[in-house]
Amino acid sequence: MNFFWIGLVLMMSIQGASAQVQRYKPLKSDSRLQDKVFYFFTLLEQPACSISLQKDTFLSGRLQALIARVGSDTTSSPNALAREWMWTSDDIQRIGMALCDISLQHPRMRGWLTTEMRHSGYWIRDSALDDTALIRKGWQEAAEAQNKLIQHYTTNKGFRYVGIDSATLAPESAKGQVFMGKILRQVYDAEDGMHLFFQPSLALALLILEGNKRDEAIRFEPLDSTNKGPYSNIPHTHWKKYDFSAILVLGAGPDDDSAISSAGRERCRQGAIAWKQHKAPFIIVSGGFVHPFQTPYCEADQMKKYLVRDLGVPEDAIIMEPQARHTTTNIRNANRILIRKRFPLKKRVLCISSTLHILMVESPLFAARCTNEMGYVPYKDMMPGKNKSECAYLVSEAALQLDATDPLDP
Repeated sequence: MNFFWIGLVLMMSIQGASAQVQRYKPLKSDSRLQDKVFYFFTLLEQPACSISLQKDTFLSGRLQALIARVGSDTTSSPNALAREWMWTSDDIQRIGMALCDISLQHPRMRGWLTTEMRHSGYWIRDSALDDTALIRKGWQEAAEAQNKLIQHYTTNKGFRYVGIDSATLAPESAKGQVFMGKILRQVYDAEDGMHLFFQPSLALALLILEGNKRDEAIRFEPLDSTNKGPYSNIPHTHWKKYDFSAILVLGAGPDDDSAISSAGRERCRQGAIAWKQHKAPFIIVSGGFVHPFQTPYCEADQMKKYLVRDLGVPEDAIIMEPQARHTTTNIRNANRILIRKRFPLKKRVLCISSTLHILMVESPLFAARCTNEMGYVPYKDMMPGKNKSECAYLVSEAALQLDATDPLDP
């Protein structure tokens, strides 16, 4: 009997946590890009945290030491100077310990910060950690992600997908050096107004992304506005009428300057057929600004236009997911929408693509790729569909986990 009640309490607490995650409204800084990629720093900038952090002599000292360390270098190139703002392993360890100490000294701050972290879902894989360990993990991940960003865009090396994710300007070119010099001057000019230990290096990282025109993570944001029509229909949907919660159509970027590829059009046609057969009330089109490099076209946007203009699907039945850059995040990002917008997660998602693509998605190799690239699998119980261009799966809440190491699609 005791085990029954313990299990019941645990089950209710998990359900409660899920409801809190679904209702969560992310806080905002002055930078939408910061909020999307480095949400931990957005939390630390809130008054509930920033007041205690500013008063801490150790963290203030680290800020001044970092500024002095960079300012004393008068011989390095702009890109090398930018790398001086990266956190050393000693920085990461000692600051992590300091944040834990501060949180123990200020229980209200600790309670507020960890509640926000847990309810956001962005650290859902770490939800079992105690409060101080969770704070340390949030800092470590943000610092390491910031380091990777600066390293990658000042060397043009280390990208997972060099052909589509790399720097717009070659860092070692004359234009690249001038560009980085201007960014550094912007950071130096703003230093006097920065009072938190992470703000100068954060400003540098964000300016690097913006200057490289790598703001893909926030294009079409806020999605509540982009998807206002279909989102408004969700509460009035009679879910029992449908076999699936949504039809997910995976994007296919063109190899040339076309707005939409032939594969993308064919996938849309298959999605439209499934929607007209009333398999699900909504179509999710997923794909960002991916192929070719620095394309002006968003796969999801072009697929939506094609579905409405050529295939007769009403606009308020189409949800855009305009940020995914790979199949792994097509599914992950779509699942985030399904969770946040309270779709019935006990219903499967019908996933549509080309035959070979679906064979890859269904295979154990794809699950292994998800684990390798993101650290988890964002779906459950993958199974074949009724034809070779379909598969179906259940949503996993693991999809909410933030990945700041991929700043174009975190």
